[in-house]
Amino acid sequence: MKVKATILIDKEVLERAHALGVNVSKACENCLRQYIQALENVRFVKQDQFLSPGSSSEESGVRSPGFEPGSSAWEADVLPN
Repeated sequence: MKVKATILIDKEVLERAHALGVNVSKACENCLRQYIQALENVRFVKQDQFLSPGSSSEESGVRSPGFEPGSSAWEADVLPN
């Protein structure tokens, strides 16, 4: 079942979408589906897969999430300058 929703979109973005023949309603719905799926996927990641504050990678065998350097830098005791 479809319901009516009101959203605010930048005027220029909406004009460009219309000029390209984009079905804005369907595009928003599809983007929301993808966004929701991504959020749900993150929620299902087991918390114990990540390091808790104060733990070491040797204890868990898993690196902390984030912008880690490549494997050679991760394994090095000191990162090169």
